[in-house]
Amino acid sequence: MLFNTPFKKINCYIASQDDGIVNRFAQLINTVPELRLMVAGQDVNDTLEGLRTGRLRAGILFTCINELSSIDIASLHEICQHTAVIMIGGSEQVNKPALDAGAINYLPRAVSEARFANYIQLAERWLLDINEKKANYIDAIFLRESINQVSRVKLAEILWVKADQAGTVCHTVHGLTLKGTSSMNKVEAALPEDQLVRIHQCYIVNLAYIEMVGENELTVEGGRKLPIGDSYKDNLLERLVIL
Repeated sequence: MLFNTPFKKINCYIASQDDGIVNRFAQLINTVPELRLMVAGQDVNDTLEGLRTGRLRAGILFTCINELSSIDIASLHEICQHTAVIMIGGSEQVNKPALDAGAINYLPRAVSEARFANYIQLAERWLLDINEKKANYIDAIFLRESINQVSRVKLAEILWVKADQAGTVCHTVHGLTLKGTSSMNKVEAALPEDQLVRIHQCYIVNLAYIEMVGENELTVEGGRKLPIGDSYKDNLLERLVIL
């Protein structure tokens, strides 16, 4: 046993059409008892789509930047939310699009067993961190509309939140407007920043519904334009996958 892991088996996928890579990394995976090779050398797009949609169970994905299209890179961003992605071959600069999308690292094609084991430990720690975040994950908040009434709103249904004199106003994808008495700072602190981001002193927006970002404003689904404050713009752009 190369390392201790709380996982019974970690599913592994090799998304590559290069027989040399497939054979080498299949051998390396099979040297680690905690790993289970699920897919090796099949259609790259099919493997990525399976992980993106959940048809394939999350685990560790090995793939090569030179076999990925711009669409694949976009899919990689979604996959990296739950799967540890390790790139094979190339340099840091070559793999930058994948690393920016969330890949945890890259390794050489001719990697040794000892170095491979180190990368697996890195992937394992990453998966543990993701599982811990899932355990603490919230999918909804309750807005206090008055002393005696609170209303539940799902995070996935929030378009944006706006500050007003009485507190905050939450606008949803269903056209509902919910008013809360909490301050903007308190609402921001309660929301997961990987989903909802402060873009202005008076606005928080759901990243999933941004359609276009301009110099000093953005557009959300439905065509509504929201202002971007100068001090918030860099933080917003860091959370967008820009290729």
